[in-house]
Amino acid sequence: MGKVTGREPVGSTSPEMLIIGTKHPADVCHVTIAAGQGRLRKGTVLAEGGNGKCVILGTEGCKAAYILAEDADDAEGEDVVAPAYRSGDFNKGALVVKDGYEMTAADAAALRNGGIYLGNVI
Repeated sequence: MGKVTGREPVGSTSPEMLIIGTKHPADVCHVTIAAGQGRLRKGTVLAEGGNGKCVILGTEGCKAAYILAEDADDAEGEDVVAPAYRSGDFNKGALVVKDGYEMTAADAAALRNGGIYLGNVI
């Protein structure tokens, strides 16, 4: 019996649980994330600060605006430019906000007014 070739695993994928539909097209832009936010995971809800830079949702006085499209890290202690979704259909359960903060109806409304629609995955 000879060796079977052509069936070796060459990579892997994992299911994407962030984007849940295509009714509203997902549009990506680049945002500047303020220094001091640390390591942010894909799916983090970003809020616009008064200085035009983004911070993680849950920061006082900031309004939800984007969802981070890729992991970002300010390891150098400086502002970071990262891709973020500004529209699309997203799984509310997969979103990340500041520790101890819970997303409010006003946050969801701010995202919706900007083109980001939230839903739940069953």
